[in-house]
Amino acid sequence: MDPRNEGVFVPTTNTFEVTSIVDKNITAEYFREFIVRLQNRLNEIAISLNQKETGAYLNDIVIIGSFVYPDTNLSSSTPQQPSERPLYRKTVIFGALPNNTTKTVAHGIPLNSNLKVFKIIAVANDLINGNRVPLSFYSPASGLGVAIELDNTNVIVTSNFDATRFTDTDVIIEYY
Repeated sequence: MDPRNEGVFVPTTNTFEVTSIVDKNITAEYFREFIVRLQNRLNEIAISLNQKETGAYLNDIVIIGSFVYPDTNLSSSTPQQPSERPLYRKTVIFGALPNNTTKTVAHGIPLNSNLKVFKIIAVANDLINGNRVPLSFYSPASGLGVAIELDNTNVIVTSNFDATRFTDTDVIIEYY
């Protein structure tokens, strides 16, 4: 198994002696070894932290620390070498769902033919009655539904009923 698929964790066990370094000879071999081991440990921590996904769900574009597969159009024979591509996230505060119509809210992401949407997660909250629904949804029993989509500029939500009681809706968009 590829060790990168097992996760990245910061070690908690010291691999060097952290005794008092006050009044020690800073030119001694043991001190140089201590500095090298400390530098290596700090590097391991930086690599580990940079590979963790952020828990930030902000109304701004954030690089989240996750990666997707390399561009399949690139290979070792193309000028640009294939490499993993970083994911970005933005949370759009959408507000109330529409009343048997379509509502658009600008997402502020510079989507174009070079960027692909990886994930859309949306939940609508009816805070008065305590109901929450994921978007998109359709109820076969009632025939009621809400659809969500994106274009290069907007989040677009369409409902076939008065869904305005769902007053608090967040849309999380991840893209690369």
